[in-house]
Amino acid sequence: MHRSETITEIAGALAAFGAEATNPPQTRTAQVQTKAGGSYSYGYSGLADVLAHVRPALAAHGLTLTQEVICRPEKVGVKTSLFHSSGEFIDYRPLWLPAPAEATPQAYGSAITYARRYSLLAALNLASASDDDGAGSGRPAGSGKPKPSSRTATEKQIAKIHAIAREAGISAEQLAAGARRDFGCESLALLTTAQASELIDRLGKLPAKPPEPDEEPPGMDATGFRERIGIPSAEPFEVLE
Repeated sequence: MHRSETITEIAGALAAFGAEATNPPQTRTAQVQTKAGGSYSYGYSGLADVLAHVRPALAAHGLTLTQEVICRPEKVGVKTSLFHSSGEFIDYRPLWLPAPAEATPQAYGSAITYARRYSLLAALNLASASDDDGAGSGRPAGSGKPKPSSRTATEKQIAKIHAIAREAGISAEQLAAGARRDFGCESLALLTTAQASELIDRLGKLPAKPPEPDEEPPGMDATGFRERIGIPSAEPFEVLE
């Protein structure tokens, strides 16, 4: 995190904002079809909904924000910055997501929008709220148990996902980000058995991580040094008095 030399004013403004702010409601629903022939839905707050929800409260306390998009060949990142009318600021670390498999403008736009939304919510210490607290988890509202037809993934499935991901060089953070993006689950433990099977199938099609390079060659011995500087190997070094 990078910040201005002093943060007295912006810290006070953020405290006042936090005392008044509410979580943005989930106003949209995504429908997802699985390869197994099933389907599931989850609610979420779109980026425009989140911005419209927080901007009035931010402005009331002299706060505003900017978001910088960073695109790399293998990942996409968004860095959120908060500014106060006093001139103080806080720059948050970028939120990185794996680059989309299909390098199209639409795919990158979707990844950037997703990263902007989550980076913004994290910077403001907010969460996407919903009257149905089971949205996106395969659970009915107000129930702590999964639906009978949507059993949660087994321990064996979760272990297999982690094992295949390690072989493909996929980090735990990338795995969690993929679960949120593709299945609307905040953790692998919330996947259904069908979703876990689909994820295992996807990971199984990825190439294995290339082997680590061999260790660096050992240092030169005396013979190699002589050859390097042009002294015949049989000729001893001259001892200078």
